Amino acid sequence: SASEMRQLRIDHRNARKRRQELQSERPTFELKLAAAEDFKNAPELYFPHSVDFRGRAYPVPPHLNHLSDDICRGLLEFAEPKRFGKEGLYWMKVTMANLMGKNKIPFDERVALVDAERERIIATARDPLAQTSLDFWTAADDGPWQFLARCFELSAAWESGDPEGFPSRAPVQLDGSCNGLQHYAALGRDEAGARAVNVTPSDRPQDVYSIVLAIVKEKVEKQAAVVIEEPDAGEGVIENCQAQEEQEGKAVKKKAKKRKATAAELKKYAERLIELEVLQRKVVKQTIMTICYGVTTLGARRQVLGQLEDMVGDKVELTELNDLAGYLSTLVLKSIDEVFKQAMQIKKWFDSVSKVFNSKEVPTGWIAPSGLTCVQPYKKTRKVQSMTRRQKVTLADTDGDKVDKGKQRMGFPPNFVHSLDATHMMLVAQACKGEGMTFAGVHDSFWTHACDAPRLNVLIRDAFVDLHQRPILNELYRDLQIQLGGTDLPPLPTQGDLDVTLVRGSAFFFH
Repeated sequence: SASEMRQLRIDHRNARKRRQELQSERPTFELKLAAAEDFKNAPELYFPHSVDFRGRAYPVPPHLNHLSDDICRGLLEFAEPKRFGKEGLYWMKVTMANLMGKNKIPFDERVALVDAERERIIATARDPLAQTSLDFWTAADDGPWQFLARCFELSAAWESGDPEGFPSRAPVQLDGSCNGLQHYAALGRDEAGARAVNVTPSDRPQDVYSIVLAIVKEKVEKQAAVVIEEPDAGEGVIENCQAQEEQEGKAVKKKAKKRKATAAELKKYAERLIELEVLQRKVVKQTIMTICYGVTTLGARRQVLGQLEDMVGDKVELTELNDLAGYLSTLVLKSIDEVFKQAMQIKKWFDSVSKVFNSKEVPTGWIAPSGLTCVQPYKKTRKVQSMTRRQKVTLADTDGDKVDKGKQRMGFPPNFVHSLDATHMMLVAQACKGEGMTFAGVHDSFWTHACDAPRLNVLIRDAFVDLHQRPILNELYRDLQIQLGGTDLPPLPTQGDLDVTLVRGSAFFFH
């Protein structure tokens, strides 16, 4: 029947997609395990780092490092142990709750949650491959391998008879709450935006993803309730940049035209999203995380499409998912603009500044608060083809004379924010070194021994205040004017009244 054939097409597409994913995942996984095996008897490992043009630090070893995925992070621990102490035991439990995806509740509730799972944690450490154990630790959404490693650690501490005196090596992690938007909120002194991303104090963690999702739901429900009297043009733009259809077992790419959707179509999309029950936090999360890093309309659509495929790809055709993703991503972007008006104004100012640089055919550059001179390296690629008797060889020169104006404009907002989070990380690392604390950093995720987590919390907030009490945008404005020889620039956006020192009282700024 037609419905059976439709389901077969869907199943075939999903099976082929999963096979392609595994083809790349398996060899990568084995390389990481091989590196760990090679160094398993080494008393200590050191990770030399390189710094990119924005100041962000990256480990040089490619396979096994703490910047990598969950399995690598689960395999690594600090070389020097430190005793838990009462506070360290507390923060190890907080970290475990975070890995279980329970990071939107107060700290005491997270600790109580882990204490309630004590017997399962001990059983998992004793036999991690038992079915009940597998069901437990693999369900840790935010890092199953890291969660398993901490099951071993916490179980050993409990069974030692002196948990607070147990010598711990497993790192605890303090992660920023949508860190890019935290920096934008501080730049614009945006009180509402700061509240949404935990820059200011609150009794419970604020979840910006849920805040935006609530606005998206309201828009979808309103659209679904519209009474259609006659065909008309709607407001939402559906961007199907690439629709795939299954024909004779092969994926055929069809370029769809950009057009306005009718009100009837928008109503149908809204009703379908509600019917499929896909209006969930994870659908909007990735787009919100990347909005301050320059995600485009196309990029947002692809992000939403990926989530929809994971959620309902086993029962909905890809062509329909494309339509739903185009509609939903448009609403997500509009909702983000409503929540973070100040951040979006700053981002637009960045865009206007980069256009001035592009008009002069020079790369956009600035001096980061760390003192690092940042220059965007994006230039037009010049290709030269060389014919030989056997083949045609294309040589690409990426260091030409002309700048790539598109990349320069798109890159400036995210790269400037990256230079801020890089500066923040360097300030925290320097402070930790001064106090004899072990530190590891992954851009906006800072690691240390469990017993030092309370002090790291203080250092993170102090560094953020030190950074943002400076007139960063004014300094940037003067720096850019000097580079451009006094050329007039668009006026800076108006700032709000946020007191950045309030971050010192925000328990959930990094958590």
